[in-house]
Amino acid sequence: LSGTLNGVTVVKRTITANGCPNHYSICTGKDGPPGCAAIGVEGTDTEAEPQDHVIDIPAYPVIATSTTSNECELGISAIALNGVSIFNGAVNQQCELVVTTDATSEWTSFDMCSGHSESGNYHYHFPPSCLLAQAERTNPTADGHSPQIGWSFDGFPIYGPKGPGGVMRTASDLDTCGG
Repeated sequence: LSGTLNGVTVVKRTITANGCPNHYSICTGKDGPPGCAAIGVEGTDTEAEPQDHVIDIPAYPVIATSTTSNECELGISAIALNGVSIFNGAVNQQCELVVTTDATSEWTSFDMCSGHSESGNYHYHFPPSCLLAQAERTNPTADGHSPQIGWSFDGFPIYGPKGPGGVMRTASDLDTCGG
């Protein structure tokens, strides 16, 4: 699709998705966190409910001349190729982030694929393990680089944690925006 913005032709891709993952998405094996259940028992509140995602993103992204932090913004900031929302690390209006060393943090309600549902909107805060495994199995790259798993709203693709040669990326490899 294309249109104009301030006299400039803008080409975009439109993503339409229901937000339901293409993998098992029920929290189990974590008796205690809300919506989760004991080992072998499915939880009650973590299942995805259909969403009405219609998202326009630039088809030809450009590197910004300045950046704006969205670390503390709640809600969807990207979309996985399976139609699932991708959130950043913020878990509340006070900009508290998911803390994996805190047994009371939101991560305890994540299912085995690194996602969970809030009011039916299933989403990922971390690299989605099941989606990464599917992508690596069905669309492997020649040099071991992680395959694409989603689109950021600025139009840039999102890949898994492995860079060229299959080398795991670390925080020192990323820019100030985490890319």
